[in-house]
Amino acid sequence: MIGDTATRLLAVWDHLGLGVAHVATQMAGDVAGLAQAAPERLGGIVLCVPARLDPAPFARVAERVMLVSGEYGLTAGMRLPGASRVVLAGYDAPGWADVVADRTDEIVAVLSGLPDLPIAHLPQGDGTVVGISTACRTQENS
Repeated sequence: MIGDTATRLLAVWDHLGLGVAHVATQMAGDVAGLAQAAPERLGGIVLCVPARLDPAPFARVAERVMLVSGEYGLTAGMRLPGASRVVLAGYDAPGWADVVADRTDEIVAVLSGLPDLPIAHLPQGDGTVVGISTACRTQENS
């Protein structure tokens, strides 16, 4: 059975014409259902200093997961068998931290190292799908 969050994400992706996408999140639970129910739709997952991690939902996609953890704190000992791991040197990664703001350059480097997917040509404009608002703009009209 696919969870509500996964159902909603897939509905948005279908609306936008995305067959496969990369996902980056600090909340592993937000994509756990998607990883279990539709692993073929995930080109890659970056779990960016997640506060909690149940490895079971990610077993089928582990080779496409990049786990980013702090050198210290809650995430220091986190492992996901089969996944790649990046350790942010000297970072404690408390659960309330904004790791992207704290370590922007390192996170950009992690994301830049992901395999390329075809460029999506998203439908321009605003919309709402399954209660999620979307806004797609070209650089010219952003």
